Amino acid sequence: MRLYIGCPMWGYKEWVGNFFAARTPPGEFLRLYSRRLTAVEGNTTFYAVPSAETIARWCAETPAEFRFCPKIPRAISHAPGLEMRINETLSFIERMRGLQERLGPMFLQLPPAFAPAELAQLRAFLGFWPTGVPLAVEVRHPQFFETAQAETLNALLSEHHVARVMMDSRPIRVGSEEEQQVLQARERKPDLPLQLAVTSDFIFMRYIGHPRMEVNEPLL
Repeated sequence: MRLYIGCPMWGYKEWVGNFFAARTPPGEFLRLYSRRLTAVEGNTTFYAVPSAETIARWCAETPAEFRFCPKIPRAISHAPGLEMRINETLSFIERMRGLQERLGPMFLQLPPAFAPAELAQLRAFLGFWPTGVPLAVEVRHPQFFETAQAETLNALLSEHHVARVMMDSRPIRVGSEEEQQVLQARERKPDLPLQLAVTSDFIFMRYIGHPRMEVNEPLL
């Protein structure tokens, strides 16, 4: 089993002077990041679809074994009628194929309002998702974490060989009340239980780490 480790983004200015050397220019962030970690979530694609030229530049700046896990644009995942976003979805997939061997699993993050009552939309979406293109799905509605609804969702994902994103936000809910408030405001992650479910031949884990390693260690 191969393990890929990365962050939601590669361009975090606060890293300059620690993760990156002092005075590292933004144009060097991706190249240097990809020499230290093996994957990135690619949060940038959630806000805008990159051009083919940008994709080519990403490939040129990273090793062949590096993996991008692009987040599906919010114009698809957060718009009404997920089941009707066929053209936009297939167009996005085609653009991401430009990453070639660097393309890892894509990542569909559904909004908190997407409830089990809308599951038929997800079923239709998975129905036109191309076979052989790895996909992970993250749900944020609390009902999906109840036993019956979780089992229904997991069965659907298993049927289509799609991974269920396992998000672990426990670290930012540890410590003093003041510290938790600061971290939760910064990270803006929902307070949901860790749901361990294997529904595909790969695992997609999102660990929301605490800035103090002594908090993380017991949870890893």
